[in-house]
Amino acid sequence: MLNKLNSAQMAIVELGIARPKLVLFAALIATVVLGAAILRVEVDTDPENMLSSSNSVRVLNRSIAEEFGTKNMLVLGIVEESGVLNVDTLGKAARLVSDIKGIENIEPEGVLSFASVSGVPAGDLDEDDVKSIADALAADSILGSRVISEDGTGLAIYIPLREKGDVNGVTSEVERLLGVHGLAGDGNYLAGLPLAEEKFGRDRFIQMGLLAPLAGLLIFLLMYYFFRKLILVVAAMLVAMLSVVWTMGLLTGTGFTLHIMSSMIPVFLMPIAVLDSIHILSEFFERYPSSKDRQTTLRTVYGELATPITFTSLTTAVAF
Repeated sequence: MLNKLNSAQMAIVELGIARPKLVLFAALIATVVLGAAILRVEVDTDPENMLSSSNSVRVLNRSIAEEFGTKNMLVLGIVEESGVLNVDTLGKAARLVSDIKGIENIEPEGVLSFASVSGVPAGDLDEDDVKSIADALAADSILGSRVISEDGTGLAIYIPLREKGDVNGVTSEVERLLGVHGLAGDGNYLAGLPLAEEKFGRDRFIQMGLLAPLAGLLIFLLMYYFFRKLILVVAAMLVAMLSVVWTMGLLTGTGFTLHIMSSMIPVFLMPIAVLDSIHILSEFFERYPSSKDRQTTLRTVYGELATPITFTSLTTAVAF
């Protein structure tokens, strides 16, 4: 078995030595094809998908949500230091609530606000309406201070989403409606778990976009410091870059979504990908002075290292 493996490995080595341009051309074609497959990427910023859908925690969470009928909720807070219990603010907010119920991808019957109090008129409000709303909320043990704060300086509108992934579109529409009804300003706050998770996921992708090039730069500088030959370091870094492109191309091209965990692959893969190159380069530099022939040195180095780096690479791939 090992003899067959050694024969196959050395056949590949001989091909690389005899036909280097052919090998490089084949690598280029594979890179172009798999690099193009990355264009099919579907990004998933939901932190829940860091765990599989069958994970016990997610299963329990879904069962509790179904049992209690909880929804993914977006919450709008409007704060005015002078108070919100006045005709102007509540009138604008009532019209805002009416328009929010018309937004696609929400469940309009589940929208909660001061307008959920029975008896609130659909049209313009007057002083009597404001007083009746305040009295009704004071006597309501469920809504109570949840839709208008106890000190009267803030109000909240709870907006249930049909799907968690709709949060960005609904948020944009709510912000637009705030401007339409003259309520836009520093006193507006949008919150909720779906919005926080979306922000978390988006920021993690941004961090990965910054950290991956920085990790590559750090590896390049360290290798150049040790080997002091730019062409050899560039060759090793090309292996790392090809590993990243091929892996991400296969991942996205075969229909897997790019989520928070898989977005970290380039950062982890680059240092792993240069390990074999470092072993080969180290042995090559040690043995080359005695033979002064590159092909002879390469055959000797791969004759000793081909099997070990094959097994370590396979082990790393399985574990990774």
